[in-house]
Amino acid sequence: MLLAKLNSDLDSKLNARTANASSLGEGAGSLDEAVKEATWSGTVTSNFQKITPGKNLGRGAFGSVFAATIDGNTYAVKALGSNNAIKDTIREVDSLRTLQHENIMKLYALSTDEFDSLHLVMEFMPGGCLHSLLENKDIPIPFEQAFGYIQQSAAAISYIHSQGKLHRDIKPLNMLLSADQRVLKLGDFGSVRDLQNSMTSQKGTVLYMAPEVFNGKHYNEKCDVYSWAISMWHVLSRLIPFINFNLRNLMKAIQNGERPKLEDISYVECTDRLKQLIASCWQGEASIRPAMSDVLVTLESCR
Repeated sequence: MLLAKLNSDLDSKLNARTANASSLGEGAGSLDEAVKEATWSGTVTSNFQKITPGKNLGRGAFGSVFAATIDGNTYAVKALGSNNAIKDTIREVDSLRTLQHENIMKLYALSTDEFDSLHLVMEFMPGGCLHSLLENKDIPIPFEQAFGYIQQSAAAISYIHSQGKLHRDIKPLNMLLSADQRVLKLGDFGSVRDLQNSMTSQKGTVLYMAPEVFNGKHYNEKCDVYSWAISMWHVLSRLIPFINFNLRNLMKAIQNGERPKLEDISYVECTDRLKQLIASCWQGEASIRPAMSDVLVTLESCR
């Protein structure tokens, strides 16, 4: 049995693994609260005795994600590979239990297995990630569908910012799709921070990372605006951004103003206004990028 118990004994298990809370660094103080309140809602019950593991959905530094059938329903289960992932998991749990939006992944429960490994039981998005869809050139994406991704991702990020948080790892790989690939939901909240915190650490993926982040400067939610713009260029061009640069040259080029080419956008339906909006969001000076709430409003006139 993969998930042996639910939250009735999760506190004691996690406390044993994290007795030295200071070793977890930022966010450690929210461990108890995050664990206790992570099962506030949803269809998952405490009876997790019959679980059928399914397809492996992905693997990363944190561990792996696989599909699992629980009480007849399918969920995505994130299995953490090491104690080093607990810190980010605390942030993810704390974020997902408070951020309730139609374009944000739902967290249903926490659990442990017989080896005391921590698992997050999350909403399953059978359409896979947006990155994989963009890479599969055999599947056409009509402009209206692509524009739907643009609007839905902007709505999710605008909502996150309105709740006093920033995501810090916006990219197509962290955008999950419904079975018909029309509904987009933002996931992977392990890098989320409160806007009131002072941030200088490098977080995110360099291809989509704002210059102020990899420069080690203080940054705010405008780094998400930049990452969103690069991601949406990826959607509209179906090209990997900065593919011809190596890492060292890329960071220098971005600092010097290098950006993806708007003429590489493949849709004839893409208006100049939409292209201008994207360009305004990836400006090098964070303070002159628009707020995500303003981006969402402007998108209404970009069709």
